[in-house]
Amino acid sequence: MDKYNSIKLGSMTTGSGGSTEKLVKSMYGKPSSETETDIPGSNEKSKSYTWSNVGSSLAGATVTTEFINGKAIGKGYADFGKSTKISLGTYDTLQTGTSFKAVKQQLGVPLTESIVGVTGITSAQTLTYTSKDGKDSLMLMFTNNKLTSKTKTSI
Repeated sequence: MDKYNSIKLGSMTTGSGGSTEKLVKSMYGKPSSETETDIPGSNEKSKSYTWSNVGSSLAGATVTTEFINGKAIGKGYADFGKSTKISLGTYDTLQTGTSFKAVKQQLGVPLTESIVGVTGITSAQTLTYTSKDGKDSLMLMFTNNKLTSKTKTSI
């Protein structure tokens, strides 16, 4: 998890301030897959790399990082092995405006996490958990590190 957490995200339009492709590749090795996408309204392309089985702290997880101009602008992971299952009562008590960090500390490891943009400045984050009974997917959406909405979907 330390490697994942150390990936800095930059400006969504230029990549400025983000970790370099070279650095992230040195942390995880050769990616399992690579995708290149045109960015609408520009001549730029973004690259997305995915790594599977990335090490002991995220064993069994898949990590994805997106780059523009060779700098990280987005990252995410799916961890189907270690994710915390939460009660619907706990989910119901979550209030909009709660910080991203506080929610992760309260709930534990999410099933999936996705972060785009400079964290805390202009960012969008999504955490997904599963209910304890396994019948519901619980999605939490954040803007600029604050909980803005939550969605419960029956699986």
